[in-house]
Amino acid sequence: MQLKFLIILGLSLAAPLSGACQNIVRISSREGMSNSSILSVAQDADGYIWAGSCEGLNLWDGKQVRNYKLSGNLIHEIIPTRDGMFWVRTNYGFDLFDPREKISERHARFNRPYTVTARSREEAFLVHEGRLYGYNPMAAEFEPVEMTGREITLDRKTRLFIDRRSSLWIVRPEGLYRYEIKRSAEGRCSAHEAEFIPVHKGIVFSRGLGESICFLDRNRVLYRFDPETGSLSMLFDLKGFEGFNNDGLTAIERDGNDWLLAFRNGLWRLSPRGPAGGGGMNRTGFP
Repeated sequence: MQLKFLIILGLSLAAPLSGACQNIVRISSREGMSNSSILSVAQDADGYIWAGSCEGLNLWDGKQVRNYKLSGNLIHEIIPTRDGMFWVRTNYGFDLFDPREKISERHARFNRPYTVTARSREEAFLVHEGRLYGYNPMAAEFEPVEMTGREITLDRKTRLFIDRRSSLWIVRPEGLYRYEIKRSAEGRCSAHEAEFIPVHKGIVFSRGLGESICFLDRNRVLYRFDPETGSLSMLFDLKGFEGFNNDGLTAIERDGNDWLLAFRNGLWRLSPRGPAGGGGMNRTGFP
């Protein structure tokens, strides 16, 4: 996590994660990076570091940088999967990339997808122009997903998350929706609403982190939700933090017991001074 912290700050890129923090090497366009502005970073199954810049995908193998082009030049997000693949969100699509074979399956018709999620090569979803799309591995294409349940709005305030049971969670300002995914013999996905958990104080930011969903409510309280157990833990109450702006929050990461909050104007590190818990909260609705 220390590596990712350095990249978020835009300072440097360290190669082997097994090395200590002292082994820091500055990697920029002078060393072969396609662009020094780094938008995303990930580690593959072999331990190599991949960085998404404003001019493509970059591999740093500890000795040199190699550049790869995908459907778009802006690499906004790199999602490593359980089976060793990358799903990569660009400004013009959501591509499947094999970091070992160095080949990509491009899906360039999705211009600036609102939100994406993936757990494996087969399990990948995106929201584009108000519709949910699921990946069909048999057709090697994203297709519209038939949704059953209450009607919900899918826009830029929507976030997606797949849990370890392969349920799809759709996070909206009003709460969390859980959908069971079914796949036809032809590989097409359908989503059936199984649960809705209202968040009465509203969600202004959310992010899938490991096997959990972290979200910030309108009262500036940061929570962590475990989809498997349904438990909710309060991480931090940020109402008293001077200069905190809900609208400026762009990312949340964990570094040991600390939490890193990225904003458009900088990065905050939050260290808990004691246990924080959600009390008697349950799946019927959160404060």
